[in-house]
Amino acid sequence: MISLLAGGLLAVGSSLIGIAVRRHYRQRHEIYFEICGFIVLLKNEISFLKTPLKAVINEFAEGRKGITVNALKKYSDDLDHGKIDNNYAETLELSPLNIKEKNELAKFLRSLGKLPMKEQLGELANFEAKFSELEKKTAEESKRLGGMYFKLCVLLGIALMVVVM
Repeated sequence: MISLLAGGLLAVGSSLIGIAVRRHYRQRHEIYFEICGFIVLLKNEISFLKTPLKAVINEFAEGRKGITVNALKKYSDDLDHGKIDNNYAETLELSPLNIKEKNELAKFLRSLGKLPMKEQLGELANFEAKFSELEKKTAEESKRLGGMYFKLCVLLGIALMVVVM
């Protein structure tokens, strides 16, 4: 009876690890997807209405939840308090991203509002192309690797359960 319980716990634990890995890949994709949406909104707002950055961030965050929205809200607060510096990537709370990706995202955030409108729109187009490419790449990784690791962890859990029994 104890071996059945131990095997079941190993199978459940292994499956939970698979779910966590799949969520990691999904969150990476969601970050880039939402950043691309934010860039589109920002381009529209500053080119037609000349809306301030803080208002655009608030409009984008309205009714949304998630890791990207929280990072943008934190950026808005840090901008108000003058906490944006060259090491801003270290303060970004985007755990699914590696340090190189965080640096690229911090570079994007630091560039907002620093250029005249035409040059800012050009810069936003460059970042949109870059993040759009990363969004496609992470969507494929999420589907391929996230699903694969989840299935492997479930199979590992079943194998451990059989071995323990």
